[in-house]
Amino acid sequence: MKWFFAIVLVLNLLVFGYGNLKARVPVDLHAQEVNAKQVKLLPANWTPPVASAAVAEASAPTSGTALPVGLDAATVAAAKPAAPAPVTKLADAKPAETKPVDSKLADSKPVAAHPKVETKPIAPQSTVPQPVAAAPAPAPAPTKVANRCYSWGALNETLYARVKGGLPGLKLSAAQWRAESQQAPSKNSKYWVFYPAQATAAESHTLAAELKGKGFDNYPVNDGEFKGTLSLGLFANESGADTLLAKLKAAGFTNAKVQPRGKGATQTVLHFKDLDGAQSERLVALQHRLTPGIAVQGGACAG
Repeated sequence: MKWFFAIVLVLNLLVFGYGNLKARVPVDLHAQEVNAKQVKLLPANWTPPVASAAVAEASAPTSGTALPVGLDAATVAAAKPAAPAPVTKLADAKPAETKPVDSKLADSKPVAAHPKVETKPIAPQSTVPQPVAAAPAPAPAPTKVANRCYSWGALNETLYARVKGGLPGLKLSAAQWRAESQQAPSKNSKYWVFYPAQATAAESHTLAAELKGKGFDNYPVNDGEFKGTLSLGLFANESGADTLLAKLKAAGFTNAKVQPRGKGATQTVLHFKDLDGAQSERLVALQHRLTPGIAVQGGACAG
């Protein structure tokens, strides 16, 4: 590399020297002749122009030699070769420094542009009243399966005791069953018409007054199994008892009843209400096991 720069430098020097030799015009001052007619005398107060003096001073040789007669400064300046252009040394030239690319800029991720948000013009609200949608019709309530009611009997005293021992297995509440007992008629039996006892003594007194006001004599039973019951009459035959019972129901006393009184055997009928499917199945199974000859009568509960 150094040899290459040296060769280039030598070539530049050769070109420079050749240009100077070719541009220089030999001036032979002694060969020029001066014509006396061309010599003019200048006045005593003459001064050269500033531009001419500057050119002459710039083009005058530094050795202090005087210009030959007949030559002015302009002629000498024109004859002087032009100054050579400065040569730039290749050895001194330094290559342009290249800055390394910043790795941070190369590794930097492009900045994500903000998502474009679409704006929709808001539609003007209409002042015309819109029809109101009708409310959907409510779904029909599921049909409730009617609970079953049953009657079991009549049972004599022995069968009733046996059935009563099996009732806890049915898992019934106290309101789901009741026992209604009556004596079976005999030859000497009489038929008693009565009104069942009320919940309170005050209700019993009110009912007794209403019966008496409608023409039905009565008196309360104060002791025994039928305490609180209103007795309405005792008849020797069943037809007389049934006639009075019909009159009572026609007057609005629908709960009046007839029951035989005497030395006949006591008969009991069990009444069941509001039994679900599982309870009904257990009741029928109990009846088949305890009283195969006395069936359970069932049907939908009234009301």
